[in-house]
Amino acid sequence: MAKGQVHKRLQAARLRATKDRPYLATALWSMIPVESKTMPFPMAVDKYWRIYYNPEMISQWETKMCAGVLYHEVYHLLRNHADRASSMHIGPDNYMAWNIAADAEINDDLLAEGITLPDDCITPAKLEKPNGKLAEWYYRQFPVSPNSSGGGDENPNGKSGEEDGDSQGTPTNGSGGSCADGISKEWEDGEPKKGEAGITQGRHDLLRRKTAEAINEHAKSTGKMPGHWERWADEVVSPKVSWQKELSAQVRNAVAYRRGMVDYSYRRPSRRQSAFEKIIQPSMVAPIPRLAVIVDTSGSMSGDDLSQALGEIKGILKAVGCQEGVPVLACDAEVHNAQKVFNAKQVSLAGGGGTNMGIGMEACSKLKPKPEIVVCLTDMMTPWPDKAPDYKMLIVGLNTEEESYWPAPAYAKTIYVKNDA
Repeated sequence: MAKGQVHKRLQAARLRATKDRPYLATALWSMIPVESKTMPFPMAVDKYWRIYYNPEMISQWETKMCAGVLYHEVYHLLRNHADRASSMHIGPDNYMAWNIAADAEINDDLLAEGITLPDDCITPAKLEKPNGKLAEWYYRQFPVSPNSSGGGDENPNGKSGEEDGDSQGTPTNGSGGSCADGISKEWEDGEPKKGEAGITQGRHDLLRRKTAEAINEHAKSTGKMPGHWERWADEVVSPKVSWQKELSAQVRNAVAYRRGMVDYSYRRPSRRQSAFEKIIQPSMVAPIPRLAVIVDTSGSMSGDDLSQALGEIKGILKAVGCQEGVPVLACDAEVHNAQKVFNAKQVSLAGGGGTNMGIGMEACSKLKPKPEIVVCLTDMMTPWPDKAPDYKMLIVGLNTEEESYWPAPAYAKTIYVKNDA
C-alpha cells in the first residue's frame, strides 16, 4: 500500500472514531501522525500526543481495527497513565508490568462498548482478574522482576511483553509508546523543542478537561454515555472544594458586616403566591456578596494546577450564582487579565512569569465595586502581604501540602486540595 493510502486509512479511522464518539473528537484529532518504519508495532503514541505508525504493518488493518487501536491509545493519554506510572515509581525494570495493568484497565471498557480490538489484547479475564479495576490495582496483583512484563512466569500468554501481540506485531501486551508508562522509547522523537510537533504538559491537561466537558455535554444532551466515561469526566471537571459549604461562612460574615444578614426587597412577587393582588409587600431576601477570584498563573503553576483552578472557578460560579458575573484576575508578578466572567470557559489564563499574589490582592482592593470576598487559587509558591486586606480572604492551595512553600497568612482561611484524577 502506498504511503498516501496508508495516511488516508489512518485519517479514515479517525473520522470513523469521531463519528461514533464525537465527544472524543478533540482528543483524537490532537494526536499528531508520525511515520516510523523502524517501530516494531503498527501503531503507538508517545506522551507528547504523537501517533507513530508503521506503514507496512498498518496497511494490513481494516479501518475498524485501526479506529479501535486509536481509541486504546487516546484512552492512555486521557487517563493520564504516564503521570500515574511516575507516581507508582515505574522505570525500565518494571514498565512492562505497568503497561499490562494499564491495558487491562482500558480494554475491558473498550470491549464492553463493542469496540474492535486485536484478538489477543490484554484483558482482566486473561489475567484471571475482575473487570472494572484501575491499573494500580492490577499492577499490584502480580510480582515484578527486573525487565519482566509483570507476574514473572505468570504472563497470561507465556511470552515477554515485546514478543506478545498478534502476527502483525500489535502492541497488545505491555509494549508500546510512552503514553502508557512515561518512558521514552528509542523510536520516539523525544521531548518537542520550540516549534516542533508535540503537546506540552499544560496543553495535555487542558485537552483532558476539554474532553471531559464534551463528555458531560454529550451525556446531558443525549442521555447516553458509558459509565466509565461519566465517572472519569466527573473526576476531571468537578471542583475539589465544596464551595457551597466553604463560602457560606465567608458569605455570612461579609454580608453581616456590610448590611446585616437580610434586607427588604420590593420586587413584584409571584401572582400565584400573593394574597394581595394590588399591594406589593416587602419580603426578606439574602443579599448576594461581591466576590472576586485571583488565579495564580506564574511559571510554577503546572497545567494540572491551572486545569484544577478552572474547575474551582466553575464551582464558585455555581455556588454564588453567575447572573452578575464574577471578576477573575490572572496574576503572576503582575495582573494580566481582570475580566468579569459568567462561566469558566470565559477565563483567560495569561502569565508564566514570577509570583506575587500580593499584586493581585492589591488590584482587588481597587475594583469597583470593591469585593467583600476574594478567593485566591494558587500552588502556594508565593509571598503574601503582611497586612490584611479590607475584604475577607480565602486561599485555595492547589495540589500541595499544608507545610509546603510559603506559609499561608493568618488573616486568610486556607484550604488545601489535591487533584487525583
